Amino acid sequence: MVKLKTLFRSKDEIAAYEGLVLVWPCAEKISSHLASMIPDDQQSLIVPVVQEAIVAYHQPYPFYMTDWERLAVYLIMTINFTTHILAGKMNFHEVAKSCDLPRKMTPAFIEDTAKKLSMELEYA
Repeated sequence: MVKLKTLFRSKDEIAAYEGLVLVWPCAEKISSHLASMIPDDQQSLIVPVVQEAIVAYHQPYPFYMTDWERLAVYLIMTINFTTHILAGKMNFHEVAKSCDLPRKMTPAFIEDTAKKLSMELEYA
């Protein structure tokens, strides 16, 4: 399995990722699993997506967002990217199921969070 941290280039990128992993240890395993699903020659493409997802996790929203919903935002963005790269070979829910997500991160919870933020799930 790919260690996602090894794909980052700068100390700031590594620090932002480690901050997320400190709060959500499951994020490292999930992110590494998603990176390993992507063909080797495209794995570095996930780095900017993870960076954007971390920014989205931390950004202020005009309404209350629980920590679980914020994690769902991170997952939606990274799983959407993975399903896009896989070009329909697996849908969003198949990729999510393969990630061994925390129990609370059910398909219904992820979909509710996506609706709350008007986000789309790729190939759902």
